[in-house]
Amino acid sequence: MAGQTSTSGKPVASQKATPDKPPAPSHMFSDVVNPSVSVGTRSAYTMPLSILVHTIGIGALVIIPLMAADVLPTPPTMMAF
Repeated sequence: MAGQTSTSGKPVASQKATPDKPPAPSHMFSDVVNPSVSVGTRSAYTMPLSILVHTIGIGALVIIPLMAADVLPTPPTMMAF
């Protein structure tokens, strides 16, 4: 590091630890700079499958209690012609 200069010609400060300020670890911001999760890696069927499962689940939560409490009206019997 000794003798290095920046593009402006000023000497580069060394990153040695001083008693009042320890050096920052190099891995401190690695998740921000190089995220491990990437966007767009999901399969094409993930969203439709999720919508279908949620619709069935919400429908079951509404229909089953109505049927259990006999709240739904019974359909009329078919009349003969």
